[in-house]
Amino acid sequence: QADFVVLYGASTAGKSFVAISMAAAIARGVDWFGNKVRKGRVLFLTAEGAGGFGKRLKAYCLHHGIDIESLDIAVMASVPNILEADDVTELAASISAAGGFDLVIVDTLAQVTPGANENVGEDMGRAIANLRTLREVTGATMLAIHHAGKDLTRGSRGWSGIRAAADAEIEITRDEVRNYREIHIGKQKDGEDG
Repeated sequence: QADFVVLYGASTAGKSFVAISMAAAIARGVDWFGNKVRKGRVLFLTAEGAGGFGKRLKAYCLHHGIDIESLDIAVMASVPNILEADDVTELAASISAAGGFDLVIVDTLAQVTPGANENVGEDMGRAIANLRTLREVTGATMLAIHHAGKDLTRGSRGWSGIRAAADAEIEITRDEVRNYREIHIGKQKDGEDG
């Protein structure tokens, strides 16, 4: 199990779709692309693309022939500033009041760190430290959806410490010619990359 996960990719790569698919598999307790899943409660912080989230989740349910009400996924559209300690404290209290979650998905890291310079450790280090504090207080795994940099071969955008801090890093790529997406584990502490 990982404490802090980064799921990243270029714009339109399908990051949110992959995260929804993963979240729904966890909420249902069903295998995800051949990987065993432990059933759990999921909180989705929709700081980006909140308007389309419901449609995406409905599409997942339609595809799998399930009732959307059967999914133990909560959504929070009013997303806190992860750089601010008071906002993090309030979010932790909200998570506890809701009975706790096993996975909290932050969509996207850029949207919950307004005004931060993604290229410096001072800002991003504080954001990651606050996400880890949330993990410690709530027990939930934190998964941050992030954007790829301009040079896709160099990984996620911004400060290199983001990758260093992550227990797992998942890259989503899109092949527009063959019309498919690939999920690649670039880093997995105590696990297998690939």
